[in-house]
Amino acid sequence: MGIVERKAKEKQQRRADILRAAKDVFFKKGLMSATMDEIAEKSELSKGTLYLYFKSKEELYLSLLDEGDRLFMAMMQKELLPTLSAEELIRKTAFVYYKFYRQHPDYFNIMFFLHHGDLEEKVSPEFYKTCMCQAEETLKMIESIIQKGIGEGTFREVDTWKTTLNLWATANGIFFLCKEKGHHDFLKGNNEQQLLEHALDIYLKGIKKK
Repeated sequence: MGIVERKAKEKQQRRADILRAAKDVFFKKGLMSATMDEIAEKSELSKGTLYLYFKSKEELYLSLLDEGDRLFMAMMQKELLPTLSAEELIRKTAFVYYKFYRQHPDYFNIMFFLHHGDLEEKVSPEFYKTCMCQAEETLKMIESIIQKGIGEGTFREVDTWKTTLNLWATANGIFFLCKEKGHHDFLKGNNEQQLLEHALDIYLKGIKKK
């Protein structure tokens, strides 16, 4: 192995070490409470070294998105069988998302944080664009299911991207409504799964052909 290759491998390993340390600190303390000093101590590197690899704490946090996305996509691929109808695929997709939210809440929070309005100022433009493209690819999977339903004659002609965003926003709204402890009385005994099932019934009724 030449000098250039060895240095590249060492740099890659150091980045991986930082991400492992960051995951441990962020998942224990959350983004707001975690500090770069704690991550540096955990990774046994200087804080200055962390900033050579990541522009900010927020960029380091979002860099964990790759691992979360791989987990989510693996869950999707396991459940979304090509033999299923478009309606079945929509329901499966929604409940895989729900399962991901329940089983991997820390990764779910990273995905949700990506869409904070002031985030662009805290990460590099190139990095932000890459993250948003990654999120868009996931949503395009949902859009392709809606397009499949239109092609099958199950769904009526709709704006597929708006219809995709409505489903995604509805699911997120339900999860965060139920997550807030102050809303428990307001929910009148309903949980995320019950509300999601109800929302899917209404959603699918709205896009299915009469």
